[in-house]
Amino acid sequence: MAHDDPWRLVFDPPDPATQPQRESLLGLGNGLLFVRAAPPEAAFGGTHEHGEAAAPPPRQAPGYYPGLYVAGFYNHAVRRIEGRDLPITALARLPDPFGLSFRHEGEATWFGGGHVESRRDTLHMAEGVARREWTSADAAGRRTQVVETRAVSMAEAGLAWVHWCVTPLDWSGAVVAGARLQTAVRNAKLSRTAAYEGVHLRVTPMPGVASAPAAMAVRADTLDGRRHVHIANGLVTVPPGEAMSPPERLAADAPLESTQRLHAACGQAFELLLWVRVSPTDGSGPAPADAMAWSASHATPLDAHREAWKALWERVVAACGDAALERALRFAAFHLLQAGSPQAATRDVGLPSRGWQEGYFGHVFWDAGFVLPFTCVRLPEVSAGWLEYRSARLGAARRAAQAAGHTGAMFPWRSAVTGDEETPQAQWIPPARRWKSDHTFLQRHIGATIAHDAWLQYLATGDAEHFVHCGGLLIVEIARYWASCATEGSDGRLEYHGVMGPDEYHERPPGATRPGLSNNAWTNAMAAWTLRCAAELPAHLDVRHWQALQRHAALPEAEIETWHDASRRIALPRLAGDVLSQFDGFDRLIPPQDANLPPPESRQREDWWLMARGDDVNRYQVIKQPDVPMLFHLLGAHGVDDLVRHLGLQLDEGWQARTLAHYLPLVSHESSLSRVVLAGALCAHDPVASWRHFRKALDTDLAAGPGSSTHEGLHLGAMGGCWDVLQRCYLGLWLGPQGIELRPQPPDELDDVTTVVHVRGHRLRLRLRGRRLQLACEAQGPRSLGWRHGERSGVLAAGRSVELDIR
Repeated sequence: MAHDDPWRLVFDPPDPATQPQRESLLGLGNGLLFVRAAPPEAAFGGTHEHGEAAAPPPRQAPGYYPGLYVAGFYNHAVRRIEGRDLPITALARLPDPFGLSFRHEGEATWFGGGHVESRRDTLHMAEGVARREWTSADAAGRRTQVVETRAVSMAEAGLAWVHWCVTPLDWSGAVVAGARLQTAVRNAKLSRTAAYEGVHLRVTPMPGVASAPAAMAVRADTLDGRRHVHIANGLVTVPPGEAMSPPERLAADAPLESTQRLHAACGQAFELLLWVRVSPTDGSGPAPADAMAWSASHATPLDAHREAWKALWERVVAACGDAALERALRFAAFHLLQAGSPQAATRDVGLPSRGWQEGYFGHVFWDAGFVLPFTCVRLPEVSAGWLEYRSARLGAARRAAQAAGHTGAMFPWRSAVTGDEETPQAQWIPPARRWKSDHTFLQRHIGATIAHDAWLQYLATGDAEHFVHCGGLLIVEIARYWASCATEGSDGRLEYHGVMGPDEYHERPPGATRPGLSNNAWTNAMAAWTLRCAAELPAHLDVRHWQALQRHAALPEAEIETWHDASRRIALPRLAGDVLSQFDGFDRLIPPQDANLPPPESRQREDWWLMARGDDVNRYQVIKQPDVPMLFHLLGAHGVDDLVRHLGLQLDEGWQARTLAHYLPLVSHESSLSRVVLAGALCAHDPVASWRHFRKALDTDLAAGPGSSTHEGLHLGAMGGCWDVLQRCYLGLWLGPQGIELRPQPPDELDDVTTVVHVRGHRLRLRLRGRRLQLACEAQGPRSLGWRHGERSGVLAAGRSVELDIR
């Protein structure tokens, strides 16, 4: 990977073994669509990257996995697994409309086979395009140079295109250009979930229209009948070619194909433009006939696309003295913007954990909690859309709580369309070669994350009207759930049983027959945080908006008083030395030094490795995600101290450092979020270690090699989490009801960085240079915005700045 420009991600030459990963890394999207970066000629059997002969159509070339996905395009299915009918809701892979190639007239082999002399893949993040440049020689020795440009329009939701500029280097003659649109498609990306995957669509070719005789189109319907989409493509050649025949289907399960004949001259480039229109039948795209009619009279709308990206980058500023750091931050922001662009804000879709790809079936988890700190101060309409996705499913969450014997809203760990729990009932464990029941749905803590997201959005925007009808109602209903499902222990403290924390390695105490832990530290602490936040809402809203929220939530004053009381009584179990316990009984587990665990260099999941040997990870003090340190990441050292005091606990001096030191050696880093969490948690205690974890977290996908899970989808939570660590933990931008609390704690390695945020209508520029932080107000919002740093405080105004010396 080259490192010459922070706006470009360059593979020169690309490693063939990392093709699956690069298809994700270089994939393009706009909030509605996501397209993997598979070579278009692969649809014709071209396998030039591996130097193999072309495979006969319509087989897919080995190693390539073209993928077109529409946000929220899920199919609900039932699969027969181990003698049981198990439900699954999965993001459907759509028919591939990006097949493009050419062949010499009179020959059967399409371009793509042969020897590659040079190759470069580049992601141009500033303008939102990907380019592939290569020179190859075919079996007859003819050398050809191709420059490919791909884009998914950020200006027009349903539009994408591929453009080839082809230059014959030592040959001339007639060529046949071809376009293909796949009709047979199935989800098949992940072998370990193959039993749940397969066909999710019914695909029907559509008749053409007179205004676009070379266009092809299909209609794709999910098998459950809930989702429908039209997909059209068409081929334009320069110079104009001669259509050889109307688009046709080669065989019953083969793609649609259209071809054109044109003459190629040695040294003179010819162009192939393949346009694609995707039109969900929910009205978010053009009508089918309009999609097919987009033809040669239209130039590629690249200028509008570039302008849209320019506008986005003006809201997402990242300038660093370290080019590699700046590139990594821009890359993270680029994919966050593709998954959650302004075009996605009104589409009733959440933020999927691995983006709009097949990883985790495209399900929505809690990752917005890591990404929303990035969006709420740059693209608040996007994070508002994620909260509205939750609000639209509040009814399902209420029904789930009622079915469990509680009140309020119990949100699912994994969500898709309906708001019902989508966690698969069983998962396949490859090393053990058997199925295991999946109890991760017990992660009830997701409700607290949604509440925290709602509160942070309000602090960032000050939009009380939206808060009353969306975020505030979410906080109230989630507080009701936490109040209703607590049980009183013998010491009068409130406890939570039958739950799991973010650390999915532990689902039950050793020897227990039923899944579920008691008093998980993260769950309990965040339940207390949620109840306290809800109880204090009257102090943070004006009378009009508070009364509107009370009416909307049917909220009596007496209920608020019960939240005040409950928020102070929740149990927070501890080990010796006032170290917070991950859950009741964690100290009775076998420590890693006494465990039979796989060596770190093996890069094997401890839970799978132990299961394959007849053992159980529940017996050991080994952690996938650091539950306890995550409190310090989210709330900061000051916030955790404040919560502990609120709970009435008296802990010995130095308890925070002892708690973090206790858990650091136990973390396996199997989760992409663990290093983000430790980077944030350690910034006040061990800045050197914090920086090390931060840089590794930024490289989660960028450094992905063969075998990494990046090919399934990108780790959006880690990407957003790194931005959160930078702006909140290092630059010290904490949002509070009274304005901004500045608490900068940058590591020495972070020397020169600038970013821009928008808080309650104020455009603010933060710049760290050396040990000096400047907060400048570039534009002032409609309401005053206060700031505080230690004993200093003031009000921000346009043209004014605050400068801090960081010691």
